[in-house]
Amino acid sequence: MWQLNSLKSFVSINIATPVRQHLNHLYLLCFLISIFFVFSLEY
Repeated sequence: MWQLNSLKSFVSINIATPVRQHLNHLYLLCFLISIFFVFSLEY
């Protein structure tokens, strides 16, 4: 039981961290695109 729990936490840490970083990059990209669209509409 303990081994299964530690394995689950290990997997969740190893999977969640890159996914979270990837989502952060995705949010940043969407943010930059929206800013670009706002500027292109303004001028």
